This record gives sequence, C-alpha cells and structure tokens, in this order.
Amino acid sequence: MKDFNNQNIINYIAHFNSYNILKKGSHLSGAYKRQVFTKENTRFIGVKNINSVEGSKNRLLTDFNCEPNFLLDNDSHDIDSVGKNNMWIKGGKISFKMFQEALLDYTVSVSLFEPNFEQKSYIKGLYIQSRGGDRSFLTGDKLEKDRDFFLTFSPSMNCLIGGRGTGKSTLIDMLQFVLSQDCDKQSKLEFLCNHANAFVLYVLEDAEYIIEVSLPDVLQENRDNILQYYGQNRENRYGYPYNYNSDSIKEWTRSQYTKVYKVEGKFFKLVDKTRILEKMFDRRYSVNELVRTADGEKITEFISDLMLKNKNLPRPNYGLRTQTLESFEAKLQELDKYRRVRKDSILKIIDDFNQTQVGKLRICYEQIDRWEVPDFESTLFKSNSTLNFSFENYRISKRDVADILYLVYQELGIKGFVNVILKQNIPNRYFILLKNISEENFAKHENKWRNNSEINDSNIPYLKTSIYSLIANSSLLDELKRVLKEHVANERLFLEFNINSKETSQHLDILYKEVSVLSLGQKVVAMLDFLLAYSDYSKDFRPLIIDQPEDNLDNRYIYRHLVQQFRDVKAQRQIILATHNATIVTNSMTDQVVIMESDGAHAWIESQGYVSKKFIKNHIINQLEGGRDSFKHKMSIYETALSE
Repeated sequence: MKDFNNQNIINYIAHFNSYNILKKGSHLSGAYKRQVFTKENTRFIGVKNINSVEGSKNRLLTDFNCEPNFLLDNDSHDIDSVGKNNMWIKGGKISFKMFQEALLDYTVSVSLFEPNFEQKSYIKGLYIQSRGGDRSFLTGDKLEKDRDFFLTFSPSMNCLIGGRGTGKSTLIDMLQFVLSQDCDKQSKLEFLCNHANAFVLYVLEDAEYIIEVSLPDVLQENRDNILQYYGQNRENRYGYPYNYNSDSIKEWTRSQYTKVYKVEGKFFKLVDKTRILEKMFDRRYSVNELVRTADGEKITEFISDLMLKNKNLPRPNYGLRTQTLESFEAKLQELDKYRRVRKDSILKIIDDFNQTQVGKLRICYEQIDRWEVPDFESTLFKSNSTLNFSFENYRISKRDVADILYLVYQELGIKGFVNVILKQNIPNRYFILLKNISEENFAKHENKWRNNSEINDSNIPYLKTSIYSLIANSSLLDELKRVLKEHVANERLFLEFNINSKETSQHLDILYKEVSVLSLGQKVVAMLDFLLAYSDYSKDFRPLIIDQPEDNLDNRYIYRHLVQQFRDVKAQRQIILATHNATIVTNSMTDQVVIMESDGAHAWIESQGYVSKKFIKNHIINQLEGGRDSFKHKMSIYETALSE
C-alpha cells in the first residue's frame, strides 16, 4: 500500500466488512493494524453492505484515528447481480482518468446513495438575439459577430471565467434584467438595449417556462433618449427633463416588454407573469454592493426585504387613517402596545433564524424612541414669506406663534401637545411668554409695532381664541400623522458577526460586532455568510447569482469556508458566479465552467465544460493562474514546502 501510494496509484482494501479484521483475536497484531490504518496508507476501503459503513467508520476513527473514504464492492458473480450494489460517480467524459479524479475529490464526486437532485427552480438557458449592424456586445461566434448568443447552464454550479471586459458581468446583468427587470443605471440599460430580444428558459417545479423580454432599439425611430421607450416624453418634447428611476423602469418593462410562456409539448401558453416571476428569481448579488449595504442604512432595508417581506406583521401605517384629532389622540395612547406587539413579532422571526447561527452571526432589532418636530410654520401659515408679519394685529409675528407651539410640543411631548390642543388648554405660561415677546418686539422695533396691539391680561383670552381657531382650520392633523408615521418607521435591523468564528486552533469566546464597523474582508464574509445561511433557513432555492464573490477575501477563507458553502448549496440551489479565483472554480468542483473572451467590441463563449476535463483545466490555468509558465513557476516555488 505504501508503494502504491508513493507512486500515486489508487488502491483500496476490498470486502472490509467480511474480514472481521477489527475484532480482537483476529490473526493480525495490533501493531500491524496501527501501521495499516493510518491516514497516509488507507485512503479507501470497500464494503459490500452499505449498512456496515457507519460502524466501520466509527471504529476506525476511534481506534486508529483513521478516516478513509468508503466504496461499495459490487462483487457480482452472475449477470443478475450486476447493478444491484451501485455507487454514483460524477465527472466529465467516462474514462479511467475521470474515475481517478472523482475518487481523489471524493466528497464532491462520489456518492454511495443515488443522488437526489433537489433543484426545483433553475435557469436552463439564455438566448439573446443579435441587434445586427455590429452593435451587440454579446455575440454567438467570435468570427460571425451578428450570430445570436446562447448559453446553457448546469442546474448545479456554473462559473463564468475570463479576463477583464470579456462579458461576464454583462451576461449576469442580462440574466437579472430578463428575470427581474431590474437595472440600476441608464448607461447599463442603453448597453443592454444594443441587443435585441432576450429569452430565458427556466425550469420551475418540473415545468419549463420561457421568459421573453423585448429590448427597444433607440436608433429605430431616431429617439433622443432611451427613456422615451420607458414611458417618458412620449410626445417627443424639446428640452424634456428625463429622470432615471429603476423602479419605474422595472414596472414599465414588466408591463410592456415582458411575456412569460409555459412550455406544453410543442406549444407555448401565455401565463400570469407577475406571479411566476416572483417565484423564479429575487436579485443578483455583487460583493461590492453587499459591502456598501453593510456600511450604510440600507442594511435595515436589505434584511427587512429578505426576512420580513410577506410576513404577517402589525402594519407600519399605524394611525394614518384617523380623521379627527380625537381619534388620533386615542391612537397615541395605544402606540406603546402596538410597538410592543410589532417588536415581539419581529423578534420571533429573527430569533428563529438566530438559533441556527449561534456563534456565527445574528440579526438584531431595535426601535428608536425619537420624534420629529412638526413643521408648524408651513402647516399653520402656508407661506414662509409672511412669517415676520404681525399675527392678528398683535405685537407678535407669525413666527413667534410657531416658536411658542414648538416649545409646547418639545416640553409636553406629542401626547401632551395633542391633549392640550384638543382641550384648548395650553398652559397659561406660554401665553405669558408671548406677552413678554410682545414687549421685547416693541422695545426693539417701536416703529414697526406701534400700530399693533400690545398683549395684556385683558386680551390674552382673545389671543387664545385666535390661536385655537388657527389650529382648527389648519392641516395640523396631517402633519402630526406624518410625524407619527416617521416615528413608527424609526426602527433598525442590523447584522452582527462573531469575529472569532474564523478558522483557528484556539478556542476563542464569541465576540459579536456590528457589521458596519468591521474590516472590508470581514464585511464580505459576514454578508455572504448571512445570505447563504438565510437562503438555507428559509428554503429559498431560487438561483443564486453572484458577481465576483472573492472580492476582498483571502484565499485561506475562500478555500476553507466559501468553497465548502458552495459545495453544500449547489446540491439544492443553482449557483451562477462570475469569478477570477481559481480556488473557487477548482475546489468547489464546478459543474460547468464557461470561458469568455472578447476583442473589446464583442464578447463570446470560447469554451464550456466540466471542470475535470483537460481542455477546461488548460483554460483555467491560462485565465486564472497566469498561464502555464506562471503556474509551473509557482509549483516549483512551493515544491520544497509541499514535499516536507
């Protein structure tokens, strides 16, 4: 066995469960067995009965600290028994080399049980019609530039590789636009529209669908702006102020340019596109966008969209339907109870998830008890240009009245303020303040205020009546509802990550830190971990599309953590990555590698295939390792360290 292993010849112990070799009293000595059952010598063991694998594995680990990979011996002695004791091997073209490589990557490529392909939702293919006239960037052939572009995908894991500017991100952008109609920039929309119609063949719950998105040609009718095809300036007015809004682009594209067909044999049946599209895809992810999300206030919206969307929670439009100050005051009295119920409901949702991630990360939620100040000037007096004018011919300005109401609001709070307004019982001390302001105004600017009435004890009741009348005839209720709406929405969801969860031999205490204060690399780790963990928790197995997941990550983390995540996820969920990282492509045993090339004006698929195929390996070396000479030099540099 040592000799075979030294020559890189695969060998294994057959019929292991028939030997009783592990039992005491067997003809082999303990010293001999300790030499045989080492990690270096025994890499593979064959058993005829799959039920004996677990027991043998535990004994070998306990007695010899040996963890071999198990194979099933078919051991057929007649034709009838052939095919009854099978194992499954994953690879490219059938050959001994494929078999050898599969065994060496056992955890990904070998299964003792029949694989259960769980993907119920995946992208099967993308087809993009050429616009012609040498305009389309994605093309079907590097020599015939006007040929339509098409690509088929594996239901498991797909990696798009190639140099900078070879169309990987464009392909992902096109997939996103067809599936979700999302496009964040006008320049990107214009670039996509240099192609003609785009189609995605999609498998959802064992049924095939075709999504068709028509891309308008901005040159067809000599329009000035692409947005004229998306609902703006349809009259073609000169000097029209165009405004790019991704939500309106999505809405217009979905309603005007998108069709979804169900494939029924040779026929295509038009179906309800909104319902189907929501089931198919959510969004594509860019690592740089995830980092920006982690840095800012968008993290609350990101987590809320991911975790709370479509949940049965107390609605955040609390109190907005009230028509009178009396009913508004009643809502204020019940506000604390409402917020408690909402908090408990949200905590229950996130705590269920947090329990699955103890020691890794957690979602936190807090309600912020902060009230905005109403805009009394605009609410009571409409025009700010008259704020320095006299109020009801008294020696106080309209601004003075607004300032006093601000003071009442700040000192009594919103509940107390609404109460004294309803009862017309603003404490007298505030009117005394207005009296003092009246005297100060006259003392400083006698000429301005000479013809206005002073405020004194005898006319304060009339002043009160004027102020209460002003409030009653204003839109104060609408302004208070706006303030309440802002208060109710003043809540925060954020992500905390255990910075001691990294690979280490030391036992470190759990130390959670908010993602926004972490280093760039830690942010990427935390956001990717959350994204993958939550999809697993929520059973969201729609395709996962990520642009350059390796950005800002070190190779140690990529190999030990991210690669394993992709291996686990791809059994249940289709993954499509654009990457420049060889570790991701090779160690995750990507089911399809797509090599893209470009001449600057056009991009095309140079080749595609399973990662173990020789020609794919050559492309990986050329594209991701700097070429054969670079890779050989790297191997020679590391050789002395690896041979020790």
